[in-house]
Amino acid sequence: AHHLAHYGQVTGVDLHSRPLEVARQRGLQVQEGSADDLPFDDATFDLVTLLDVVEHVPNEHGVFGECYRVLKPGGKLGVVVPDTREVLTRWLWGMADVIPMADMYWPIKDLDAVNHLFLYSDVQGSRHQWMYDKFTLARAMQRAGFGDLREIDRHFDPRLGSPAWYQCGH
Repeated sequence: AHHLAHYGQVTGVDLHSRPLEVARQRGLQVQEGSADDLPFDDATFDLVTLLDVVEHVPNEHGVFGECYRVLKPGGKLGVVVPDTREVLTRWLWGMADVIPMADMYWPIKDLDAVNHLFLYSDVQGSRHQWMYDKFTLARAMQRAGFGDLREIDRHFDPRLGSPAWYQCGH
């Protein structure tokens, strides 16, 4: 949340008490809540960000629907998710025989290793429920009513390959 403060007032949401405690100790405004049932009125925010969130929530449609609901008209949604297509493409073309993960390297011997990382891994206590590339992410966002989808940045995350950042208009 502190990285977004130059955009204006920032409010964070988390389901778990520990991150909320840490955020409050740092002077950040946070509330307990779920991404698929946000504790805010309609049309509250100019910008909503999902930074490595939606792939962990079973109800992806609820997450995007709630983001759409709490955004003001003309508001923006920014999303960061692991780009599964990039990781799988590198593996399938033999460009990587390991997946770097938090200073550990997982050998990719078969697709079970990929499934373990993306779907079954209990990384930081939160399993991935969904796998995205820019096309599947765009479709999920469009189903919630978002239009004017565009990729605004791609950056390398050494833990998971290349997550993709997307922004879309309301």
